[in-house]
Amino acid sequence: MATALKIIQAIVTVIRDMIENDGKGIAAVVVGFISMFFALVLLVIMPVVIHERIPVTMTKEQAIWYWQAAKEVTEMTQSPCDDGVYVDWQEVIAVDTVRLKQNFKKSNEKRAKELALKFVEEDGECTY
Repeated sequence: MATALKIIQAIVTVIRDMIENDGKGIAAVVVGFISMFFALVLLVIMPVVIHERIPVTMTKEQAIWYWQAAKEVTEMTQSPCDDGVYVDWQEVIAVDTVRLKQNFKKSNEKRAKELALKFVEEDGECTY
């Protein structure tokens, strides 16, 4: 009981000292507590967000399928009349990540190519 009383007296003394110094000490303590709170929240939330948002089950070989498919479709759309359409392989992966619910066991080269082709549409002919 005496120890608890000494702790309370020490806390009261510290608070009284902070108030006498124009509240600068209180502001510093409050800012420190708020900063620590947000740091702890980030440490807890960020791994969850990363796990939910980034396709972690994809192998390097599977990523190459999407890259090659996007590159082939980009090159296929180029002509003397037009620079073509740039298909971003990361966007193709992002769409398939949602469609497959991050289960890339269902992924294959053909699927990647078919999806990349859906990013473009024919809009005329080149009569160069």
